[in-house]
Amino acid sequence: MSSKTLAQGVLTRAVAHHQAGRLREAADGYVTVLRSDPRHPDALHLLGVVALQTGQPEKAETLIRQAIAQTAGVPDYWDNLGSALMALGRPQEAVDAHAEAVNLNPDSAPTRHNLGNALHATGMHGTAIVAFVSALVLKPDYAKAWYNIGNTLRAQGRLPDAIVALRRAVQLLPGMVEAHNNLGDALAAAGRLDEALAEHRMVADLRPEDAKAHYNLGAILQQRGAFESAEIAYREALRRQPRHAAALNNLGSVLKRLGRPAQAEQCHRQALEIHPDFVEARYNLGNALQAQGRLDEAAACYEQALEQNPNLATASYNLALLALLHGDLGRGWAGYERRFASGEVLPNRRIPLPQWKGEVLRGRRLLIWREQGLGDEILFASCYPDVVAWAGGPVTIECDPRLVTLFQRSFPAAAVRAESCTPQGDETIQPPDCDLQVPAGGLPHRLRETLGGSTRRLPGWCPIRRASPAGPTGWRRSVPD
Repeated sequence: MSSKTLAQGVLTRAVAHHQAGRLREAADGYVTVLRSDPRHPDALHLLGVVALQTGQPEKAETLIRQAIAQTAGVPDYWDNLGSALMALGRPQEAVDAHAEAVNLNPDSAPTRHNLGNALHATGMHGTAIVAFVSALVLKPDYAKAWYNIGNTLRAQGRLPDAIVALRRAVQLLPGMVEAHNNLGDALAAAGRLDEALAEHRMVADLRPEDAKAHYNLGAILQQRGAFESAEIAYREALRRQPRHAAALNNLGSVLKRLGRPAQAEQCHRQALEIHPDFVEARYNLGNALQAQGRLDEAAACYEQALEQNPNLATASYNLALLALLHGDLGRGWAGYERRFASGEVLPNRRIPLPQWKGEVLRGRRLLIWREQGLGDEILFASCYPDVVAWAGGPVTIECDPRLVTLFQRSFPAAAVRAESCTPQGDETIQPPDCDLQVPAGGLPHRLRETLGGSTRRLPGWCPIRRASPAGPTGWRRSVPD
């Protein structure tokens, strides 16, 4: 028997080991073949594939390139080279390798799918979708292609289409845990929390020992306001991975919402012991301390969080509230300007007009629009007479519909009407009759800089004092003798 025949027999047995998942035996066989023929392209390629499967992508690249140097026209060689390059974090080179594989074998759905993954990694999302779709043309039930189309569509911000694709993936392959997880995330991003919860429950059922699965389930439950259930899910995650800093941080936030701020403090401190630079945990520690009345310590946490991330609007907002609590109006109202960026205040209207900064209007028309709740609106309304007097121009006030008649009586020099937006701040109509705009909560920053002083001071009176003439009569009729 010739040495070539013997080598072929060894290669055949090595391939059988490889297909059965016995990677060590397969590698030994490929090495045996290469001892007799160091340039054997299939042995080089397959040994490279074993290296890739065992977490050695650099070795894989070297071996597969040696195989290509011997025989450049084999599509599998190029396809697996692309996978090695992806593992090495070189997606653009991977695109080139996978594209060559597609050129050599245009009828391979997996090769087109791999090209799509590489394109996605380079940020070429549109071209990636074309590659995935071309794989589905060849293999319509290709679950992984549907899954990756969904991921790419979500990266493009096309949530409804992403949900359709990911749902198709889980229909074709119900055990694909990653697809259920990503579908749950996409549903949550679309605000469909009940459906998202069902997907993440399924992930936790499919992978009961996976801490991440329980963590993700907790995050959805927390988002839905089911804090007791979220606590259980986070504790399940921590039972499996005690040093899961994100789970500790979120558990702390949940415990604070459940009225247990001292326990919340412990969770946030543990998260910071694991990751001292965890900005969110530092900020949440401040919230837990503030809930316990330890205001100076809370302020220090917010300051530290802002040192790490100056754009953390929630920390600026909370510091502003603490400053206002201590009578530091200048600093308090300045920080209060970040209330919308913090996501703590609604409605957040985005009227495409310049914001009034306190200057004289000189004939321009000013719109003041309400924000937050009814009590806050009435509080800020104490500034309205000063605005009318100071600005020297036409002022329109948009308020809660329940306050229109009261404000019309209280501020006769201004035009008063019901707000023209949804509760979230989306404009139902664009106000056509104004040149400048300002939210009501922005007025104190411009008009109430100190607790005492001249025109710009907190008044000792409330301008909302004119009851409806029919009001007392109506009340008398509603109260029985």
